[in-house]
Amino acid sequence: MFSQTRAEGAYLQLKSIGYDDVISVIELFELLTGGDYDDEERPANPKIATNIATKAAEICTNVDNFKNSL
Repeated sequence: MFSQTRAEGAYLQLKSIGYDDVISVIELFELLTGGDYDDEERPANPKIATNIATKAAEICTNVDNFKNSL
């Protein structure tokens, strides 16, 4: 289930690897969802939000694993 805490945690992880402003995070989400984000045309959907938060956490985990393997 999507939660504010999970979203904030994912955002902080993204920020720690260089996605440090809203525009870059939105651009990443556009890449993950395959289209331009427009909240008027495509309102937030809990399933999509959960998938984005999960994918963001996976990206951060992979980056951490890579950094730790060096």
